[in-house]
Amino acid sequence: MSSFKRAPARRQFLCGCCASFGSAAFLLKTMAGSPDILPLELAPYHVLPFDNQYARFIVSRIPPGKVGSWHRHLRDFAFVYVQAPLIEVAVLGKDPVRTTRKVGEVVFANYSKQPIAHQIANIGDHDFHIMGIELLDGPPSRFTPQDRPPPYIKVTENDRIVGWRLVLEPQQSAPSITQAAPAARFVIRPGIFSEVYPEKTRHELNLSQGDFAWIDPGVSRAIENLGNSTIEFVEFEIK
Repeated sequence: MSSFKRAPARRQFLCGCCASFGSAAFLLKTMAGSPDILPLELAPYHVLPFDNQYARFIVSRIPPGKVGSWHRHLRDFAFVYVQAPLIEVAVLGKDPVRTTRKVGEVVFANYSKQPIAHQIANIGDHDFHIMGIELLDGPPSRFTPQDRPPPYIKVTENDRIVGWRLVLEPQQSAPSITQAAPAARFVIRPGIFSEVYPEKTRHELNLSQGDFAWIDPGVSRAIENLGNSTIEFVEFEIK
């Protein structure tokens, strides 16, 4: 069965590298020297709330006007944008770039083959918020995710993961599936829904944006939207 967690809304790992200057001038000045590059688990505005033998969850939530420290990514990272203001991204050795992504947008970063060190400045008017899983060492093809029927939509696939999006309108349901691979679920649009298991037991949940769950392989369940608002999940299955 799935086990939902709630990501800490404002927990921060603060250090002297934190800054509150959301500007290209600040990032360029930093790059002109030799910035200290922190490991991911020590980077400000990053939280690692859960891990197991397959993956560790990563939550990054940067307030408006704040700049995260330089940090390095070395492992493959599948993530989704939960909130997406205007940001400025500086990759070590390159000029900063301003960009806006879409809420619910899914990204797979192949950092095991192309490691990077970067820094993100939130120059928007609301939190920058991403959630995802960093894949720990282990060969792909340990698991074989199965195709899912509509309304599930496959949003990404490679040799490490398969990503699915589920959007359910009020009172809409998704047919039963059996989880063939371990997976992480992230809530993009919240609401009240029920997971229905083969033995006819029901697990009703009232979830908020940014809640997440780990789902073990072998779990079978259908999902029903019991509320009056549209719900949206993104799930990453590990190969």
